[in-house]
Amino acid sequence: NNAMVRLYQSLDEPDTVYVKIDDDVVYVAPHAVAAMVREHRRGRCLLVSANVVNHAIMSAVHQDRGAHRAYLPTQEQIKNPSLQL
Repeated sequence: NNAMVRLYQSLDEPDTVYVKIDDDVVYVAPHAVAAMVREHRRGRCLLVSANVVNHAIMSAVHQDRGAHRAYLPTQEQIKNPSLQL
């Protein structure tokens, strides 16, 4: 979309950090934006991203760290699917 390209190209003020938040965000922890800006200003990385749930890359990180696990029904639920509700 050319309008979006023009918008992003116009965001060029020196010493300014731009924060993009999508329209489907349902929760932002207190001070989260300030913490992300501080991390960006440390200069260790080009981009800083939120800890997004239901995101392909972050889901693998969450699963590796035990933050969430895949749903595995019990043997009883497999035999009787009505128990899965």
